[in-house]
Amino acid sequence: MTAGVPADDRFAILDVLARYSRALDTADYEGYAALFAPDGVCAIAGDEYVGREAIAAYIKRLTGVETWAGFRHHNTQVLFEAGDGERCRVSCYSTIMVLHRDGSVETRLQGFYRDVMVKIDGLWYFGERRWELWDLDKLESYRPASR
Repeated sequence: MTAGVPADDRFAILDVLARYSRALDTADYEGYAALFAPDGVCAIAGDEYVGREAIAAYIKRLTGVETWAGFRHHNTQVLFEAGDGERCRVSCYSTIMVLHRDGSVETRLQGFYRDVMVKIDGLWYFGERRWELWDLDKLESYRPASR
């Protein structure tokens, strides 16, 4: 099934995905949380945060440690799975690297996002963003529906 999401909305959603990564990479917890609907859900590896305040507090804790050197977070292969110009399901891969203070770079995690995007007052937000660690035993669950 292909999503009936108009091209302008697709570009706007891609912008939200890019802003998400940039906010995380730069420890901008308020900017990160602002990309979610007011009652949005951020679920990372089994932990779930609901609402912008809880999401911002999570990112602030995550990025507020003295050893923080910064993530380099990359979303790729964005797939619009189903939806329309008001709500849609999107998925993508993620690769998360860490730049350490000594200049070394480590590939830390590879995962998979399952998103529900919602349009509120003309702007797109994450209604839900769920990330899970890539699992070789779950390959079938990552496959898109037939076109």
